[in-house]
Amino acid sequence: MFLNEVEAQQLQQATGKAPEELGVAHVIVTLGARGARYFNGETGDSLDIPALPGRRLIPPVRAIHSPAMFYPG
Repeated sequence: MFLNEVEAQQLQQATGKAPEELGVAHVIVTLGARGARYFNGETGDSLDIPALPGRRLIPPVRAIHSPAMFYPG
């Protein structure tokens, strides 16, 4: 299951359970510029994954004609 941070909070409010408590084998919650958090539902382990630093942001006007607005590396 892939969720962003807001979706994970909404899911927890609706079900009373955190995403990692839903019985799903693998859960990834994206945390924006802070990276992501992986939960293994089978073992209970979690892993914080840092975000990669970006190098270039294309101005929005050019983004319309560009295949990607942001790229790592």
